[in-house]
Amino acid sequence: MTDKAINQRIKKIALLHPLGSGNHGDNACLNAIMRNITSRWPGATIFGITNDPADTQKRHGIPSYAIRYQTWTAGNSLKNSRVSLKEKLKLSALRYSLIFRLLRAISAVAIKAPRTLVKESVFLPKSFCIIKSLDLLVICRGGQTIEEMWKPQSFPFAVFKWALLARMAGVKCIALNVSADTNSRILSNYLFRGTLLLADYVAFRDLASKALALSLGFNGKPYEFPDSTYSLEIPVSKSDEIAKRKGAIVGVAPMSFGGKKRALYNGFIQQLYQFSSWLVRNHYCLTFFCTDISTDPAAIEVLETAFKTRNHAVGDIPVDSVHRVHQWSHTELLSNMSGMDYVITCRYYGVVLAHLLNIPVIAISHNPQVRLLMNDLGLSRYCLDVQECDVNALKAAFARLVSDREEIKSCMAKRLEYYQGQLSTQFDELFARELPSNEVPAGFPIPISDEPKAVPIWPR
Repeated sequence: MTDKAINQRIKKIALLHPLGSGNHGDNACLNAIMRNITSRWPGATIFGITNDPADTQKRHGIPSYAIRYQTWTAGNSLKNSRVSLKEKLKLSALRYSLIFRLLRAISAVAIKAPRTLVKESVFLPKSFCIIKSLDLLVICRGGQTIEEMWKPQSFPFAVFKWALLARMAGVKCIALNVSADTNSRILSNYLFRGTLLLADYVAFRDLASKALALSLGFNGKPYEFPDSTYSLEIPVSKSDEIAKRKGAIVGVAPMSFGGKKRALYNGFIQQLYQFSSWLVRNHYCLTFFCTDISTDPAAIEVLETAFKTRNHAVGDIPVDSVHRVHQWSHTELLSNMSGMDYVITCRYYGVVLAHLLNIPVIAISHNPQVRLLMNDLGLSRYCLDVQECDVNALKAAFARLVSDREEIKSCMAKRLEYYQGQLSTQFDELFARELPSNEVPAGFPIPISDEPKAVPIWPR
């Protein structure tokens, strides 16, 4: 069967991903999956289903639909950024916890529930029409339960709804990069299980997530593959701003977090500043960057302000030793990172991108996924828990990183080769170009046709 015949059968594919929050790791992941599909099925039409369709279309050049009736922009904030009267009243009520809880309960029952019901009743039929027009739904990021920012009724519920609509419409659904956390909300876990049970193919990105899904009652065939981002094409050009600098460059990517963790964040950012100052005094060039441009620039600004204040008072920090890079896209981020000699990061995708570029990395872990990845890379010695991270621990880890640099790079290169081989196998099986008529995968329904079919492998 020819590629032309395949493309006539598979025409429209939707990639569902919570893009729009400014997370460049998410954008890199979607880009990698999109390129893996189009390189195997050149005639396929790709659509996005995301939190911010306009941003997705701008960054990736594909038509996009809203994942929920309420769309979001970078920073996970509503597109109307003005402080409303409602928000002002809410801030005032917070001073009186009993009154605030009472008002919140009244709002949930009398206002939010009816309004949500009306909006969902309009959004669901539109979504079903979109699903019916598709040949395949790909859930690109299955980490529905690990992000504290996602309440069960937001992203986990949205993904479950789209998987259910796909089943109702008879559209194949595959879930990639599935990850989960035992600390997740109970409702999130049940929605997570429901989504997996509705999918025709499920691939976990780590053994712990697979084990959790099985413990929750997932009875499908569980596959395990590295994060799809590892199949990303890497730009060869380095940022001019970084390339012209002298001396070893350390990229530092802090992260912001607030709420109940505000006190932890204040202590952490102070320790990170002291460590960064130590790096500069030891003749390293410092480059601040972030993999999430919606929230983390605030942490960079705190560090920059601290450096400027100290330098103004003491004058012991060379002006050209501390820089901040611009990074609108994941491609620009990779270009900036490619000139770095070491990376200090707090985020999962910070580790992934450093690994892709073969840069020795220290991870400051704020959730189990970061530690799991560092363990799998054989870099557990260079992974610090954010709650126990202090300047002395950072200095010791960095000293080991510099001392073991070549060994680490060799280890990372071998692991990357393995990951990329695994992903090539996965995408070859999922989006096979052609299979002889006598090699249809067992358990897959044979299409009714007189001609041989190229059937992608989606076992239950």
